[in-house]
Amino acid sequence: MKFKLTIKRHLTLIFGAFSLLITVIVALVFNLSVDSNFEKYANNKKQELGRENQVVEIQKSNVRNSFFGNGQNKNYQLTTVELELRDSLTTSILIIGAISFFISLLIGHFISLRLSKPLKSLTKMTEEIEKGSYQLKIEHDTNIEEISLLSNSLVKMANQISESIEKDKRLSQDVQHEIRTPLTNLKAQLEAMIDGVLDLDLETIRLCLIEVERLTKIVQQLHQLGTIESERDIIEKDDLYLYDIVNSIIKEFSLNIEKNNMKTLNLIEKDFIINSNEELLYSSLYNLISNAIKYSGSNAQIKIYLDRFKKEDISSKYYKQISNMGNVLKDYNIVSIEDNGVGIAQEDINHIFERFYRIDKSRSRKIGGSGLGLSIVHAAVIKLGGFITVESSKNINTIFSIFLEK
Repeated sequence: MKFKLTIKRHLTLIFGAFSLLITVIVALVFNLSVDSNFEKYANNKKQELGRENQVVEIQKSNVRNSFFGNGQNKNYQLTTVELELRDSLTTSILIIGAISFFISLLIGHFISLRLSKPLKSLTKMTEEIEKGSYQLKIEHDTNIEEISLLSNSLVKMANQISESIEKDKRLSQDVQHEIRTPLTNLKAQLEAMIDGVLDLDLETIRLCLIEVERLTKIVQQLHQLGTIESERDIIEKDDLYLYDIVNSIIKEFSLNIEKNNMKTLNLIEKDFIINSNEELLYSSLYNLISNAIKYSGSNAQIKIYLDRFKKEDISSKYYKQISNMGNVLKDYNIVSIEDNGVGIAQEDINHIFERFYRIDKSRSRKIGGSGLGLSIVHAAVIKLGGFITVESSKNINTIFSIFLEK
């Protein structure tokens, strides 16, 4: 069985070895110092005679061998006091070394305990994640910055995983519900035609085609939303003429605009250039303008305009919105789509960017709404590094504003 060293054992051994090394170095320095001055010191003491200070003959090898020994033999004269001093110093070094070694072991053990507890807690947290439990809490708080950061990151990651799983569950349920309805309608109509209950005429076929188109639209938008949310790469940005993009979108809806006697105003300067990703920006504006046209009703007026925010401009009407959702230390281009339709209630605004959320389900189905358009806008704007806000007054107006950093 392979022996594994824990952090506690590692630190204890390291501190013990360090203490032992220091002791050996001190002993070596002491011994070399005594050796280098031995002869001179002994000769200077030759004349100091007396009962308690009698000069004695001693071999250097005896002195050296008492500590390390090198086999050399030279005659020196040491007094008994000097011999006692030497022996006393040697004993003191050994005692101090032993005490230092023991204290180092205790320090290493204490520090290892401080480290091992939060690390064991981290191990337990990772095991909980592996089991599929994402509601984590930090059991052992620590003042070690790196471990504290790692613990907080682990908890944050677990929360994100949990939110992602819940989002996927809701999406799966929503998709089943949204696809089940048109499939059920389509199946019923086809069975009725087979049974002869419905005539096989152009109107019946047209109704079946409407359901097929609804299904196709849902699948396409789900794919678009999934693509936007899953892409991790840095998006490419180009200099774009914003006026031209808005104008091309308005032209796509020209028949509906004319049919409902609507008025659309593209108030963006023709020469204004924005640095952004064309596909994501186009998708965002297309869905917002499309919704404004669909839900505003006849004789409505739709305005698309541009504002700018200079950093730290507290006098700006956008300062509060940016301080809540963005960074007031940055400059922003703000593209707004405003209509004078029925407006949106506050309780709906809080959920409006959720997948498959519809304010008026019956009306949305009637005009072909899938409940995914604003989710796509929200994901695309975030991908562009910005954010989107909604302001609405019931039966007065609704303003969707896209904030993009300059």
